[in-house]
Amino acid sequence: LDAGMEIAQINSVRSHVSRVAGGRLAVAAAPASVLTLALSDVVGDKLPVIGGGPTVADPSRYKDAVLALQKARIWERIPASVREYLDAGNRGEIAESPKPGDPRLSRAFAAVVGGPRTLLRAAARSARSKGLRVRCATRPIEGPAEELVEKYMARAGSMVRSGTGREVFVAVGEPTLTLPHELTSKRSKGALGDGGRSQHLALLMAKAMAGDEHMAFLAAGTDGTDGPTNAAGGIVDGNTIAALEANGCNVDEALGRYDSFAALARAEARLETGPTDTNVTDLHLLAVEGKSVV
Repeated sequence: LDAGMEIAQINSVRSHVSRVAGGRLAVAAAPASVLTLALSDVVGDKLPVIGGGPTVADPSRYKDAVLALQKARIWERIPASVREYLDAGNRGEIAESPKPGDPRLSRAFAAVVGGPRTLLRAAARSARSKGLRVRCATRPIEGPAEELVEKYMARAGSMVRSGTGREVFVAVGEPTLTLPHELTSKRSKGALGDGGRSQHLALLMAKAMAGDEHMAFLAAGTDGTDGPTNAAGGIVDGNTIAALEANGCNVDEALGRYDSFAALARAEARLETGPTDTNVTDLHLLAVEGKSVV
């Protein structure tokens, strides 16, 4: 995750080093019938990726896991035992995970009963009930959080120019953060702060919209947690940066240390919902009201 790997890449590794992921749970249960009802927390609602796909066929192979780790430039940083295991599997010395058409999965059935699209519709419905004009993203959000800020600010400008008054843009998905190795290494212990992709994105958005009193932004994980913290995310507006600086927070330093958890607390901008016991990706709300200087 720290290396910026997407969930499908992570899952190609997970499904080859786990005894239950990648369809192996269904194989262990065979010949019993298995019914899986999945709440999707991944873009695209692909069953092999949701929760590691323990009861469905795994289309990835050992070589995909190796390539994913090499592409993320962390192959040499993972435990030697994992490298040796994946290499052995890639050489054909360890059995592959069950693939589509495997007869051991003939009595395993699965369906997605909720996910990101459910979240998008519910958020849009709630916003409309409060009298807001709503626009929804046409596709789930992916990619680096830093690039997402530029897209959201461009979207805000478009919303302002449309002149429709109070309006909210609703998006769901899972952006990625790539943490510098020097911050995550043992040599730099203590250099990396606390936070997660939603809090970091919220802090980036606060900086981008600083001084604009007609904008607000929310980013939150639907499971009620973001990264290794007890916050779901953050809620910021054009006044957040001024509030942080007034409370002695160096915003650029906090962003550089990925310490959004402590930074947002200084402006009372953290969103804390408590655990929700489910996860259907992240929710992003971009609100614009009246005339903006974007």
